[in-house]
Amino acid sequence: MASSVSCGVPWLVDGPSLDAGNPFRQYDVGTRVFNAGTATGVQVPGGVFPGLGAMQVTASSGLSVQVAAGYCCVPNASSTQGGYIFGTLTAATLTLAASSPLNPRTDLIVARVYDTGTSSGYCDVEVITGTPASPPVTPSVPVNSIALATISIPAAAVALASGAITDLRSYVVAPGGILPIANSAAAPAAPASQVMFDMSRNLLVQGTGTAGSTALLNTGAWTPALAYKTSGVTDSSGKGNLTQVLSVSVTTDGQTDIEIYYKWPGLYVSSAPLIVTLSVAIDGTVLDQTPVYVQSSSSGSPGNGGSARYYTEAGNSTTPSSGTHTITFSFQSASSSATTTMACSSTALGCLRVAAAVS
Repeated sequence: MASSVSCGVPWLVDGPSLDAGNPFRQYDVGTRVFNAGTATGVQVPGGVFPGLGAMQVTASSGLSVQVAAGYCCVPNASSTQGGYIFGTLTAATLTLAASSPLNPRTDLIVARVYDTGTSSGYCDVEVITGTPASPPVTPSVPVNSIALATISIPAAAVALASGAITDLRSYVVAPGGILPIANSAAAPAAPASQVMFDMSRNLLVQGTGTAGSTALLNTGAWTPALAYKTSGVTDSSGKGNLTQVLSVSVTTDGQTDIEIYYKWPGLYVSSAPLIVTLSVAIDGTVLDQTPVYVQSSSSGSPGNGGSARYYTEAGNSTTPSSGTHTITFSFQSASSSATTTMACSSTALGCLRVAAAVS
């Protein structure tokens, strides 16, 4: 069994013979680009860095496109050889080939590296011209390159139509940076410590360790969800049945508990006295109940108003799971023949408030 593992040549030492792959390219990528590797191997992701124009491809005049300023990382075809970082500080215009008079085609725009191992090596942003056909086929992404966009060119076209460009960019960031992703399905196998920005939802999320999966960011407090009732609520169409007063939706991270506050201004029943139970539920599962002994049968003098507060907790297995949940506030009388009314008005509000329970 080995008693040591060689890590190659360390950065900035005298004497050893060095090459571009080890240590320079590997070290450069290791300090600049977030990786989604495993405990047994580092994976260098390909993509553009956020900021500047992020190398976005847009239509220019005629059959030409503009590639915005920006920088990218292109992985080497060998998983052990790191990646290449390059780009441009100014926008550039690329001219597309003339269209076919008979068939449409699809061109591909790529950021590409030609690593020849000699002084002739270089990198560029270039057009991979497709073959006219019906239907057209997108060219394959060449080795040592990343796709930026596809361009649809109809037969006999002299200019690009609206919607002709499809953005294919993915993103990379420096370690610790917030990684933009198109949606959860595009997420790398990032650990929970990697924060990402889901552009489809305008939402910060975190990795789960599984590609194509994210979790809501555990940020603690969020803006409380609040609902009011300004008019009376009655169970006349379903006496003795559960009658909803208010509901709100909240999105939780699976770790933060919630505080539920509910308030009723007063109750009256058509046949007093009567027990009426106030309750709150999450996704239909009752969390808390408050029984009230109602003695008023007059709409002019409702009684037994009050409020209650409930906290979820892990010890009771009531901490909401990660995702969006519906919290409801309802009442239910003990009689199927008497009518119960919660006497809400603009000056006597029914209320439901849900907030993060942050200590």
